[in-house]
Amino acid sequence: MKKVVVLIAVLISFSIEAQNTFPASGNVGIGISSPSSKLELKSGGQRFKFLTGTNSSGYILDIGINDDGINFNNNSTIRGFNFKNANGSLMNILSNGNIGIGTTTPKAKLQVDGAAKVGKWSVLTLDWTNQTNWGGNSNNWAGYIGFNAFRNNNETKDYYKGTNRYTSKGVFEGSNYGFRWLYRNHNGYDSDGQHKLTEYMRLTNNGNLGIGTNNPDSKLTVKGKIHAEEVKIDLSVPAPDYVFKKEYDLPTLEQVQQYIQEKGHLPNIPSAKMMETEGVDLGTMNMKLLEKIEELTLYTIEQQKEIKELKSIVEKMIKKR
Repeated sequence: MKKVVVLIAVLISFSIEAQNTFPASGNVGIGISSPSSKLELKSGGQRFKFLTGTNSSGYILDIGINDDGINFNNNSTIRGFNFKNANGSLMNILSNGNIGIGTTTPKAKLQVDGAAKVGKWSVLTLDWTNQTNWGGNSNNWAGYIGFNAFRNNNETKDYYKGTNRYTSKGVFEGSNYGFRWLYRNHNGYDSDGQHKLTEYMRLTNNGNLGIGTNNPDSKLTVKGKIHAEEVKIDLSVPAPDYVFKKEYDLPTLEQVQQYIQEKGHLPNIPSAKMMETEGVDLGTMNMKLLEKIEELTLYTIEQQKEIKELKSIVEKMIKKR
């Protein structure tokens, strides 16, 4: 015990405010004569210094205790702090302030190598995983944010485990190919097991957004119904007010009838087969329908003139009787 006491006296530098106590057994006190713990240190200078090395230029770990809390400091400009146990390094704080968990060389203020689980019951997970289903050879690594969902490398496509059996699983996943959202509602409180999630939405790396499809061919592709309060469309074709201009060549009703008999649909309107296979451009189609309405209006005006003339003729014939 005496050898231990001598060694401590050499390594520890402190300001003595009260008697030191080094009994053969019981509590040890430094700067206090009546220690209440196995080792109790008291310093009027609000700090304890531990000097390491063989001379005065050795590195100092300065543990300062003040009214603001506990401060850890060392006098090195190139070394930080390393927390480790028998399994190896647990956390590193570099001299530039970067903190690494699972890595000794963090490249940012906080870098975590491995899954990071946060929130109550570790419901939120942030991690990287090998997602071969994204395609490609060397670009198949994907990062994800999982809500009650996590997975390991090379596990089955779109399958995720859960930490809470009472909560549904949701995943926001990104890679070189874009971003996608996957989800699964729990069934009988089974979400702590591994299940396949359904992809509901995808944003590709070319800027196309797909809802209900993983292969959007436009800026917005929706496979399913859309419910909206209002839809505004920028026209890619001119509005058909040209129908009312004098130079417009309005086909006769006979010509329209002949076209319908030959083609099976109205002039300047796509056929049913074309609309079924290629879809309908709402902006263009609305203008084409408006064109037909304006043509019908002209036909109606012309017919009204003829009706008025016929009515006048009939009235004159009646008066001659």
